[in-house]
Amino acid sequence: MSGRALRARLRVLAHREDGGLSVFVMVMMPAIIIALGLAIDLTSLNAQKRHVQAKADLAALTAIRNFDTAPISRRAAQDTNARPGRWPFPMLPLPDGHVVFGHLSPDHHFAPASDQWRLDGMNAVRVTARARPHFFVLNAFLPEEELMIARAATAALKPRVSFALSNCLLSLNLFRDMLRPVLGASLDTLCSGHGLRLRGFEFLGLVAAEADILQPGHTTYGDVLDAQIDASTIMGTATGRTVSNLLGDIRLGDLIYLDEALRRTVIGSPIHEVELSVADIVFGSAEILGARVVDLGVNLDIGALAGADVLVQVSDPRQIVLSAVPGDPNAVARTSQIRLHITGVRLAGLVELNLIIDVANAAARLSDGGNACSESASQPVAVFSPVEADLLQVSISARALGLSLGGSTDHMDSEGYRYEPVSRSVSFTYGDYAQGRSKTFGPTTPGLTASLRQDLRHLLVDIIADVLPGPVGGLLGNVLGGLDRVVGLVGGPVDALLIGLLDLKLAEAQLDLLKIDCSARLAL
Repeated sequence: MSGRALRARLRVLAHREDGGLSVFVMVMMPAIIIALGLAIDLTSLNAQKRHVQAKADLAALTAIRNFDTAPISRRAAQDTNARPGRWPFPMLPLPDGHVVFGHLSPDHHFAPASDQWRLDGMNAVRVTARARPHFFVLNAFLPEEELMIARAATAALKPRVSFALSNCLLSLNLFRDMLRPVLGASLDTLCSGHGLRLRGFEFLGLVAAEADILQPGHTTYGDVLDAQIDASTIMGTATGRTVSNLLGDIRLGDLIYLDEALRRTVIGSPIHEVELSVADIVFGSAEILGARVVDLGVNLDIGALAGADVLVQVSDPRQIVLSAVPGDPNAVARTSQIRLHITGVRLAGLVELNLIIDVANAAARLSDGGNACSESASQPVAVFSPVEADLLQVSISARALGLSLGGSTDHMDSEGYRYEPVSRSVSFTYGDYAQGRSKTFGPTTPGLTASLRQDLRHLLVDIIADVLPGPVGGLLGNVLGGLDRVVGLVGGPVDALLIGLLDLKLAEAQLDLLKIDCSARLAL
């Protein structure tokens, strides 16, 4: 080998680094393996977190879908949490304290209930699921018993309740003359056994089409409720009959209540249907007309010695509530509030009476009590508080006729004379709802008619004594009282007046729970 070749070989050997590279790789290999292990552990941790969250979501949804009683709902969540799946790492048991019942507000604030063993008034459940994470590398450095993955999920119900108060027989009698020429003989069948039924939201769509205000994809249920539509169109659509008479425009919004969310819903959107009574639509429409036209006359024959003129006024038409959220302060159903103005009741030429009689004044507000989505037969699903029914209120005044000393005075106080006003809570159980039971309120207490007759007799005699000053009034009152006991001078017309009023069919106000819909969802 020449000297030049040797020098070239030495230069190559001097610059080779094969051995140095091997040492570097051997020194860095553990760090590389640890880094790869940490990357795998972090990827696994994210997957495990998603798995625990999915378990929490599923357990919460299962709990809310079994929202009958607290033990049933809690057990459903625990069973779902314990159910094995594909994931190799088991969930930790779900203790009772990790299934929390409460109320979710519209702004998604969850407030736990003070009593975790009752679901009355509650609409949400929060479930906290847990699992211990498993790592490839970190388990060598962190004790497994100190590691925990916890994820929470909140599921809520959004129940909607539809209900109505009606006084069918009273409406039938008062509006018979107005509606018979329009609807025909079928009017008398509307109230029998709650009468004919129709699908509520479908009805609103048909009314919109008949009134030529329907623009597919744009018209909302609120648009229909706010529109001025001739009552003949509404009644004809409800009954399926052709009504040619124009009765006058009304707003269906004065008869049917929908909350703002449903009012903004476009007609044709998927909504759980609610059945309505055709009678409520027909008579409710007539009551709205009657609130404007207050010259509906009622003839009362109260005997040869007396006479009376009667006007009927609808001061507050009925309202039906569709798909209201429990606790909505505006979810109030009411019957028509009928006021009878009985003027110029003349008794034997001695006394003229004026009476104002309010009947069938009833209202029911849907509270947030009960558990609307329970299917336990004895569990309250709808609580109405208050239910107020002023069954009969009589205000009476009188003046003497033909006597120069006569005057007028109110025998009653400012509140009038009331018969058995009602203000209380009324509950429907799931059994009531499933069997279609109604709750009734009205002047049906035994002895009420006899009591009213006796009280009015005494009032009439006392008024005469009060109207006439001094001993004249007392003397005439005593005389009339004696004559009443002997010949029925006052009692006869009073009895006839009561018979005439009762002939108006002062029936019960009937509270019907029309429909309960429940939808379960995860809270955002």
